Amino acid sequence: MNGAVASHDLFTAIGVAPLRGRLITAEDDKPGAERTVVLRASLWKRLFGGRDSVIGEKIKLSGEFHTVVGVLPDDFRVPLQAPSSGLRSVIPFRAKSSSMVFALMVYTPMPG
Repeated sequence: MNGAVASHDLFTAIGVAPLRGRLITAEDDKPGAERTVVLRASLWKRLFGGRDSVIGEKIKLSGEFHTVVGVLPDDFRVPLQAPSSGLRSVIPFRAKSSSMVFALMVYTPMPG
């Protein structure tokens, strides 16, 4: 699944609001915090039928369980993201330093 790792400040910086649930918070960003994820609406609809009850459920991403905390609108784009990149989820950056304003890394799994 294509996704991004972002600090909580990114959402404030680009002015996005969740469709359901919440976005990544400063608490989610702390090292050792529970793993959380925000899904894009298209993924939420396709995998979970648009169920609001998915908020709070755990899903497996890259071999680790993450709690779904929110749903992003499909028109959500991260800086420098091509519209066709297929970004489907965002997880917290969990930085060891609190000195950064915001961070973003986009990842795409390698085939095979």
